[in-house]
Amino acid sequence: MTFFQPFRRKLGVVTLIMACAFAAGWVRSRLIVDFVWYPSTTSGYSIESLQGMIRLTKGTPVAPSAPIQFGSDNLWASPYLKFADNGEPLPFNPDEKLDLIRQSDWLLFRVCNGRIKSSSIAQIEMCIIPYWSIVTPLTLISALLLFTNPRRSKQKKTPEII
Repeated sequence: MTFFQPFRRKLGVVTLIMACAFAAGWVRSRLIVDFVWYPSTTSGYSIESLQGMIRLTKGTPVAPSAPIQFGSDNLWASPYLKFADNGEPLPFNPDEKLDLIRQSDWLLFRVCNGRIKSSSIAQIEMCIIPYWSIVTPLTLISALLLFTNPRRSKQKKTPEII
């Protein structure tokens, strides 16, 4: 099989597999909320997959002995995530529970910083990334690597010295 002989073809297959994995996560996020929450000594970090987006969150402060949490929830049965800095769930729309200090929107990307309204202590930093912004470039790169022919080098003949 000479098709997979160049390294670029192998890299194309790897990027295609990554694109398929993110596309599966994109479809799953329309029905299921997946989350991982990791507390450290000073902050809590979470990654959630919901409603066609990936949400990265950093919360400060964290309960002293908070355990690592991960799991899934049905999006329609429970619109709240299990991410909790002060014991209360946060909905997906950060405007409802946060006093926003700073917010930047670009297309569907969103970066915001704020405090939880019910607490003057807890601070949240959040970044929302849509799945399409990951799946589309990976698919295009894999197509480019798999279906284009590598350029042949044109070596100039050097004159022989007599």
